[in-house]
Amino acid sequence: MEIARDRYLFQSAYMLPDMAKEKQETRPMLNVKDAFQKFLIVYNHQKPGVSDEGIITLSLKDFLLSSPQS
Repeated sequence: MEIARDRYLFQSAYMLPDMAKEKQETRPMLNVKDAFQKFLIVYNHQKPGVSDEGIITLSLKDFLLSSPQS
C-alpha cells in the first residue's frame, strides 16, 4: 500500500469581514516557506478565490462538498 505524500496547510476562520482580518488569518501561512498547498477555510458564505500568494480561500460548505483532485 502506497501512502499519499501530498501535504497541505489549513487555516480556519469564522468570517472575513475585512482585509485586516483576512491578512491576520493568512499571515501564519505566508511565514511558512514551503511548497505546500495552502487553504483558508471560512465558516460563513465565502466566494471561492486564490490570492496572489496562492492561498485558496473557500467556504466550509464548498470545502466539504468538493471532490478530491487526482
